[in-house]
Amino acid sequence: MNLEKRYQSLVVETGRVYNKILSRNSCISKGMLSDYLNGDLDDALSQKISNHIAACELCQLEKMKVEADQTEFEKAMDLDPDHELSVVLGPNGAIRIAAIIENQRRLRVQKGISKIKASLIEWASPLWEPLLAGQPVTAADLTEQSRQFEMDYGEYISISCFWQGHDRKSTPHIRLTWRANLISPGNLWVRFANPDTRIIYSEFPLGQQLEGEARFDQIELGFDPAVEKWAVSVVVEKIEP
Repeated sequence: MNLEKRYQSLVVETGRVYNKILSRNSCISKGMLSDYLNGDLDDALSQKISNHIAACELCQLEKMKVEADQTEFEKAMDLDPDHELSVVLGPNGAIRIAAIIENQRRLRVQKGISKIKASLIEWASPLWEPLLAGQPVTAADLTEQSRQFEMDYGEYISISCFWQGHDRKSTPHIRLTWRANLISPGNLWVRFANPDTRIIYSEFPLGQQLEGEARFDQIELGFDPAVEKWAVSVVVEKIEP
């Protein structure tokens, strides 16, 4: 009988302790623990968390879990960063991060410098920023927009742009069509840049064809055309002998 009472008392006490742990609201959140381990907190808050962990077995266990998760994530990133980003961020998030990284790499290397030799530029159009370019709009708002750039002696280059953001069937991209009336042949280039800073996002050769169509995806563009501001310019490059 005494043994049964002791058992019941133990069950009651265990339940009381368990409920106390569950109702505890002073424990450190997983996000805060992650910031603590990464050294992202100020000294006072970091010391407070350190003192709490030293006295709290529950947070000690949670700290070990966070450390294990971080170690596993770092190993996975070393082995296959593209796959791990897709797992954590989803496919759209991974594409976006990759585009940002590539764009930053391009800016660090080129710092907005054109691929086209300045001495070979025969003519360059002004930057044209299509209506609603880079703004969050619905698919119904987006229609193909055109602009004709007049040159000397009746020459001209006409371009049309259509762009699209993320959807179930496609990734962000710009579709460009062009038609040129040139007396002398030249290499055509299309340039995408920030209309405010004039920093070049990307440039693509269109060749010597006087008309054609090309599609440029977010990764190669270096920006999301449905989110970030952009403008387009056409350059005529002299043909080197």
